[in-house]
Amino acid sequence: MMPEGMSREEGIERVKRALRRMPYRQREVYLAVRIDDADYRDIAKRLGITTKQVEREFAAAIRQVGRALRERHPEPWWRWPRWIGDHIRG
Repeated sequence: MMPEGMSREEGIERVKRALRRMPYRQREVYLAVRIDDADYRDIAKRLGITTKQVEREFAAAIRQVGRALRERHPEPWWRWPRWIGDHIRG
């Protein structure tokens, strides 16, 4: 569910950005659960890790996606377009 006032497209872009920031294994676990609908045991077997590690990786991925959806400015301030600074100043 997208935060109030956020377009679907913006939400998708923020999730994509969060996925790019994730470590490889965390991203693979998140995509396997959310996209492939794989269970933890299968993911653990595929990645050569324990199901407990899959749980931890998925929980960390969920937190990261949640933060990306909640953050006010998803890009660092120095990457904001110039007009944003003018808008904030008044």
